[in-house]
Amino acid sequence: KLTPTPKRLCLSLKRKHVEHNINAQEQRRFAPLVTSPQRAVAAKGVVPLKTEASTQWAVRNFNAWSVERSKLSDAQAVPPDILKSHDAKLVCLWMCRFVMETRKTDGSRYPPASIRSMVSGLNRVLKENKA
Repeated sequence: KLTPTPKRLCLSLKRKHVEHNINAQEQRRFAPLVTSPQRAVAAKGVVPLKTEASTQWAVRNFNAWSVERSKLSDAQAVPPDILKSHDAKLVCLWMCRFVMETRKTDGSRYPPASIRSMVSGLNRVLKENKA
């Protein structure tokens, strides 16, 4: 009866040379040429899905607040294009009011992290619009 010989542990730092049969397609180091439409898409950047969803949530909340505020007879109406405005003082005025007045659907206050998330989302919209 033959007993298998135990394998010896090799601690050598030299790598064994292994030959692989690689066809010419696999030997290409660089990616294929990039087309103009691909460059245009890459130039816009990649926005993670959660970031996009957070931004949309902030805009929906801001728009809902704006509509609700305009229903009040004694309140000054929010300018409809405030998120596209280039007047920093005006944007700041309305953002401050929004932060102070926005509430959850049940009327309770948002926690500070949610307010920060909304402000960040609205800031992304303002940057997109170059305001």
